[in-house]
Amino acid sequence: MIGLAHKLKGPMVSQSMHYKKYFAEVLVPTANIVREAGTVLDEQVDITFGEGIIAFDDACKMMERMLMQDDDALVTAYRNSQVRPTLSFVCGYDFGHDDYRIDKYQGPVRRTQGIIFAP
Repeated sequence: MIGLAHKLKGPMVSQSMHYKKYFAEVLVPTANIVREAGTVLDEQVDITFGEGIIAFDDACKMMERMLMQDDDALVTAYRNSQVRPTLSFVCGYDFGHDDYRIDKYQGPVRRTQGIIFAP
């Protein structure tokens, strides 16, 4: 095990040096840019403009919520309009009683004393 650890020491040190160089090349310039941006923001930012942008964003979000609610209401109304009414609801007949039957061609037909009358 110790021999294996000694064999890995060289590649690990090499990889460590590679990462140190990478971080020095990437992270240090990035940190400097962020520091400079902070200074510029402190000196040159227009507070009124920023407040206007925030107010505009809030208004857009409120409008989006209202439109989504309207859309939901329209979808619900459309789905409810697609429900097919039953024949008894349309014709005003109560088919719970035995004195009515459904004729294939005429629709609801009332039975009266053995004689069938179409409404």
